[in-house]
Amino acid sequence: MQPLLKYIIKLISKLKFKGYMYVPFILGILCYILSWSIYIPIIASLLIWTHLIVAYNTRKYSRNIVYNYTLKNDLWYPRLQENKITEYPLTYIIDSTYKGKPIRGKIYKKEVSKLKYLIVFYLLYGWFDDDCDVDTVPIGYGEDILEGKHFGKEISEGVYKSYLPKFIYNYIKKEQTNLEKQQRGKAFHLGDLRTKVWSPLLSFMWMIRNTAYNFNYVLEECDPNSKDFFYRYYPNLDWHFGYIPKENKDRVGRMVWFKEDIDKVSKEVKELYSKGKG
Repeated sequence: MQPLLKYIIKLISKLKFKGYMYVPFILGILCYILSWSIYIPIIASLLIWTHLIVAYNTRKYSRNIVYNYTLKNDLWYPRLQENKITEYPLTYIIDSTYKGKPIRGKIYKKEVSKLKYLIVFYLLYGWFDDDCDVDTVPIGYGEDILEGKHFGKEISEGVYKSYLPKFIYNYIKKEQTNLEKQQRGKAFHLGDLRTKVWSPLLSFMWMIRNTAYNFNYVLEECDPNSKDFFYRYYPNLDWHFGYIPKENKDRVGRMVWFKEDIDKVSKEVKELYSKGKG
C-alpha cells in the first residue's frame, strides 16, 4: 500500500474514532428526519457505553498486552520507548522521570500473538488515554477547571472566572483534592505498576474530551526510517502533511495535517521540505 494511501486511511480512522461517542446523537437526528424507530439510537448508545466501560475496566490487562507485543517486536511507539527500558527474564524495567524526579515502572512479560495484539489494541486499548498522570485524568485538568480556564472566561490577563454552578464547582474541587493524594506518573512511566484511579466526574469528562487517544499515540506516529514516512510543506498556504521529520528534533514522526503542529516545526525544516528535498 502506498504511503499516501495509508496516511489518508489513518486520517479517516482518526475522525471515526473521535466521532464514536456521537453516533447515538447522529442516529437520533436521522431517526427524527427519516421517521426511524427511536430504539435505534438508544440501543446504539447502550452498546457504545458498554464497550467503553469494558475498555476502561480492562485497561491494565490491555496495556500489558500492547506493551509486551510492542517491546518484543520493536514496534514504533515513541511515548513508551522514549524511556530507558531494560529487559530481564520475567520483566521489562522502565526508568524515566516525572516532573524532574526519577520514576521506575515495570512490565510483566507475557507471550502475545499478533492476532491477540490486534484484537486487544482495536477493541480495548485504543479507547483510553495512557498519557494521564493519574491513570484516567491529568492532574492539571481539574486545576484548569477550578481556575476557570475550562468552562470559564478570561476577565483580565491571566485571570479567569468559572461559569460552573457552585455545587458542580465544589464537587470538582473535592475530586481534585482526592486526586492530589493518588499515585502520580503516566502508564508509559509505570507500566503494570500504574494503580487504577477513577474520579467519577473528572475522569468521565476527560474520557469524553480525549476519547480514543491511545489510537493517536500509536497510529499517528511513523518511524522516520520507515518506507511509509513522508513530509511536505506548502509555504504559500503555510500547510503541511505527513509526519514531522527527524531534522526537526522535536515531535519526530508525529502525524500532521494542514495547520496541525505547524508552530512546532522549525523554519529550517519547512525550507528543506518545501523544496521537495529529504
